Amino acid sequence: MASTYSSLKIELIGTGDQAGTWGNTTNTNLGTAVEEAITGSSNVTFASSNAAIVLLDTNAAQTARNLRLNLVGTIANVQTLFVPAIEKQYLVTNGLSNSVIISNGSNASPTGTAFTLPAGRSTIVFNDGININDVVTFTSTLGNVTITGGTANALTLTNVTISSGNINSVTSNASTFSNVSIVSGNINNITSNASTFSNATLNTVTINGGTSNGLTETNVTINTSTINNPQVNAYTEGITTGYVNTGSAFTLNIANSTIITANLSATCTFTMPSNTAGKSFILFLKTGAGTNTATFTGVKFVGNTAPTITAVANCMDILTFTADGANWYGNYAQGYVP
Repeated sequence: MASTYSSLKIELIGTGDQAGTWGNTTNTNLGTAVEEAITGSSNVTFASSNAAIVLLDTNAAQTARNLRLNLVGTIANVQTLFVPAIEKQYLVTNGLSNSVIISNGSNASPTGTAFTLPAGRSTIVFNDGININDVVTFTSTLGNVTITGGTANALTLTNVTISSGNINSVTSNASTFSNVSIVSGNINNITSNASTFSNATLNTVTINGGTSNGLTETNVTINTSTINNPQVNAYTEGITTGYVNTGSAFTLNIANSTIITANLSATCTFTMPSNTAGKSFILFLKTGAGTNTATFTGVKFVGNTAPTITAVANCMDILTFTADGANWYGNYAQGYVP
């Protein structure tokens, strides 16, 4: 009975065959074929066109059987690597100057879903015999990570933690970041267009440069971070909802908003937030009945004169405050009619 071959071209000896020589066949199966599939590495050379690797009915060394494929050679534009249509995992390193599409089929007829690997990148893919599948589609934590360059379009990051990482010169368009934490990292020169950040936390992060257009941020917390020279377009500040009545004592809290809205419902003493250099906020203060006054503790106003709240009902005064670490400094514009 003649030998047959598995999908990885391991020779399957027929019953009673190869008397006295089956040991040689078995040794080649184990020492060459199996080892290639488990740990082997082989170059795939491109010469300005697509490349195809095939498996033949032999247990001798074959490029297509190897776990790792190292793509080398020269291409002037995107080319395709055609692999055998069997269930197999590949670790692919693209050492070429352009992206390579990994696909089943042949030059004449690619089949199934393909996978595109950018130049200079490595990945793990699984061929299910029909489609080339991305093996890594979820990660919960990225530690000590550097992301340099590249384009991330329609990227989705969910429940991801980046610890002590650097993200440099990345373009991210129409991407979604949900429940993402960036801890003790640096974000440098990022362009982000029409992206969404939801339930994201950035801790002790430095953000340098970058352009953000049409950005949506929902439930995003940035803690102890520095943002240097960004361009932010069409942004909004946090604002309290509704004009809460002040009563006779009111604490100005800027933890969740830098625009505070209030209705002066009684003669009121306002307590300022903790004084930290560089903090600032705006108070939209409706005058209520127009008979109440306001006192702001620990504030130095322009001209060393505290404002007299507009004595007309249902008007609004707008007060701005800036801190230098020692004092709050206030300015005001009055008599608006909402």
